[in-house]
Amino acid sequence: MVVCSIKRAFRLIVILVFIMLVFPGNFSPVLADATYSISGSITPAFSVSSVKFADGAGEWPGVIAEDGLTYKIDGLTEGAEGSVTAEPAAGYTLEPENGYSDVIVGMRIAGLDFRGIPVMYTISGNAGVALAVIHIAGSEPVTADENGRYTFTVPYNWSGLVVPTLTGYSFNPENKEFTPIQSDQEFNFLAEPAVLTISGNAGISGAVLEITGLDPITCGEDGSYHFTVPSGWSGTVSVSLEGFTFNPVEQVFVDVREDRTLSFSPEPLATVTPLPTETSIPTNTQEATPTTGITPSFTPIPSATTTPQKKVNSIEINAVGPGTYDDISSDIQYSAKWSLIRTSGPINRTDHYTRVSGAEASLVFNGTRVDYYYVKYRTRGHVRVSIDGNHMADLDLYSKKLQWRQKWTSPALDMGIHTITITRLDGIVDLDAFIIYGDETPQPTPVPTRTVQNTSTPVVPTNQPPTSTSTTISVSTQTALSPNTPTAMPTSTGTPVPTTTPVATSTSTTTNTPTTTPTVAAPTPTSIPSGGGTVFLSDFESGDFSTFDGSAGEIFGKGTYYDLSVVSSPAIGSYSAALTIGSGRNTAAYLFTYAVPTTDLGVYSVDMYVPGNIVPDDWWNVMQWKSVDNTYNKPVIHMNILGESGNLMLYMFYTAGGVSSNPDVLVSPINPIPFPTDRWVNITGYYMAKSDSSGFVEIYQDGVKVYDMRGFMSKPGDKDVLWSVNSYADRISPNPATIYVDNMKIAGE
Repeated sequence: MVVCSIKRAFRLIVILVFIMLVFPGNFSPVLADATYSISGSITPAFSVSSVKFADGAGEWPGVIAEDGLTYKIDGLTEGAEGSVTAEPAAGYTLEPENGYSDVIVGMRIAGLDFRGIPVMYTISGNAGVALAVIHIAGSEPVTADENGRYTFTVPYNWSGLVVPTLTGYSFNPENKEFTPIQSDQEFNFLAEPAVLTISGNAGISGAVLEITGLDPITCGEDGSYHFTVPSGWSGTVSVSLEGFTFNPVEQVFVDVREDRTLSFSPEPLATVTPLPTETSIPTNTQEATPTTGITPSFTPIPSATTTPQKKVNSIEINAVGPGTYDDISSDIQYSAKWSLIRTSGPINRTDHYTRVSGAEASLVFNGTRVDYYYVKYRTRGHVRVSIDGNHMADLDLYSKKLQWRQKWTSPALDMGIHTITITRLDGIVDLDAFIIYGDETPQPTPVPTRTVQNTSTPVVPTNQPPTSTSTTISVSTQTALSPNTPTAMPTSTGTPVPTTTPVATSTSTTTNTPTTTPTVAAPTPTSIPSGGGTVFLSDFESGDFSTFDGSAGEIFGKGTYYDLSVVSSPAIGSYSAALTIGSGRNTAAYLFTYAVPTTDLGVYSVDMYVPGNIVPDDWWNVMQWKSVDNTYNKPVIHMNILGESGNLMLYMFYTAGGVSSNPDVLVSPINPIPFPTDRWVNITGYYMAKSDSSGFVEIYQDGVKVYDMRGFMSKPGDKDVLWSVNSYADRISPNPATIYVDNMKIAGE
C-alpha cells in the first residue's frame, strides 16, 4: 500500500516536471502559501512619502518607485482584509485623504491611486496706497483695493520677490524677498507720493510764474524755470511780465503723475502814448526882458474870434446800476497789465490779478454802496480802495491759506454816480467782482442822464480845426443780482406737505398725491461736433427749464411730494433751480441731462446751495452718473450728502457695472472736508468713461480734490453714461426740504 502510494507520487512528479519543461511560460502552480501584491500611481511625483497595507494581524509597508510616480506592496496573503493608507509628502495633502478601506487581498490588486494636493499659503498686507500693482515672481500681478489691501496665494516652499508699483509713488521698502514659505505671511509697504518736476521756458528773462499752492518763481536769464510738485498735484501755472503778454497765459494741470514740460511764448505789448490832459498846458518859456529904467507900453491885441463848430463829439460812459459785476465785465476799466485766470474758487470762476506797480481797476456806478471781492493768500500784497478819488482803505491781502471771495464793503454813499478804484500797492492783488447796491426802495427810480461839459481842448490832427468835446454820462440800471453769499435765505417751517404749489417765477412741476415713477427712456445722446468743449449749460437765466427741452434733458420726480421750479433767490445771477421733496421714502426731484461729452474725459460742474436746517436720514443722493443701457438700472457713481445738521459731508458710492444686485461700495475720501451749508458750493467731477478697467473719477469740492477713484469700468456695456443732479432721499427733514442748483455744465476735456 505504501509502495503504491510512493509510485503514484513519483509518477505525479514526473508528469509535473514534463509539463513544466514543455510549457514553462504557462505554468503557475498554486501553492497553499502563495503571496499577492497591491499597487497604484502617485501624482504628482513624490507627493506621497509612504504607503502601507494593514489588517488586524499586522502592517505591510509599500515601496515607492525611484521616479516617485508609483508604489507597490508585496507579500500579502490571499484573503487578508484591511486598508491601504498613505502619508503625504511635505507641502501636500492627499486624495483620498483616508486611503482605501475594506481591501480584500486576492491575486494582484492595482489602481489604488493617490493624488497629492499642494498646500497653498496666503501672502497679504497693505501696499500703502489704493490700486497699487503688486508684481509677484512667477505669477500674474495683483491690484490693491481702494484701501490699499492686497492678497495672493503661493504653494508650499515658494520663494520669490514681491514688488509694489504705482505711477507717481515710491515705496519703502522697494520690494520684499520671501524665503521658502511654510505658513501664511503678512507684510506692509509704505507709499509716498513721488516728487515730480514741471519745467520749461517762459521765453524771456525775469518772467514770474504763479503756481497753485506754491510761491511764485522768477525765470532765469535764459527764461528757463523748474519747480517740483507731489504726485497727483492739480493746479494752474500762469506767467506774467510787465510789458508782455504770453501764449498761453496759463496752463491747467490735473492729476500730474509724471514729469511735465510747459513753455510760453512772450509778445511785447503795444506802446501807448498818453494824450495830454487839461493840466498839460504848454508853458511860455520866453526869456523875460529887463525892465529897469524902461517905461512899458501896452498895445491892445484883438481877442480871438471863436467859430462855433457844426458838430460836438460825445463820449458816452455808462454808470452801471445795482447788480453783480464780475471781473470779466466790460464795464470794469483796467489799466496797465492785468491777467485773467479761470478756476473754481472765485465768483463765476474767473479772477483778474496784477503785480504791476500802480495798476488800477475801476467801475463807474450809480448806487449807495459797493462791495469789492478779492483773494487772500501768502503771495498777495496790499491794495488801496478809493471812491470818487477819496482814499477809503488799504487792505492787507496776506494769508497763509488760500481764501477766495473775501469782501470789503464801502460805507453808505449818497444815491448818485460814484467811481470805485482799486490800486495795487505791492505784491499781487486781485479783482474778483464788484457788487453794487441801490437805495432800499423795491423799485429804484432810474437816474436821468446828465451831461458834464469838458472845456479842455483835445489834441486833434493838424489838418482839422479844433472841436469842443462834451462827455455824456448816461446812467442805466441793471437787474439786481444777488451776491454769491446770499443775505436772505429761504427758511422752512417744518409744516406738513403743502396743499398748494410753491410760488416760483416760472412754471413748476408739482404733485401732492402719490404718482407713478416716470420712466426715462434711453435717449439718443445730443449730437455735438467733434472735439472738446461745452455740450450742456444751464444757468437758468431764462427763468425756466427750457435748457432741458428736447434731447438736452428732462426734469421729473417721484414719490408722494416733489416740486421743481426756477426761483430768484438764492441765485448766482438772477435765477436758480429749486428742488423740493417731501419726507416720504424714495422721494426724488431730478434735473436729468442727455448730453454726452465728445471726449472720453468729461468735466461735470454744478453750484449747489444747501440750507443749514436740512438733515438727511438714511441716504440722500444729490448727483449720479448712470448708463443709458436699461440693464444697468443703478448709477455707477453716486454722490450723497450725509451727516448731522451743521456737520454734513460729501460721500461717494460705487456700484460695479451699475447692476442693482451688486452692493453699493462706500469710497474712502482722500481729503475728507465738511460740506458747507447756507452758501453756494461748487462740485466738479472729472469722469473718464471707459468700458475696461481704465476708467476713473475725481471729485472736487470748491476746488479741493476730495475723491479720486481709478481702475474700474466706468462705461458699462460700452454705453453712454448720463449725468443727473437731483435731490433723492429716503426720508429727510424739514418736510418739505428744498435745495438750490445753478450753473450746471458738461464739457469735454
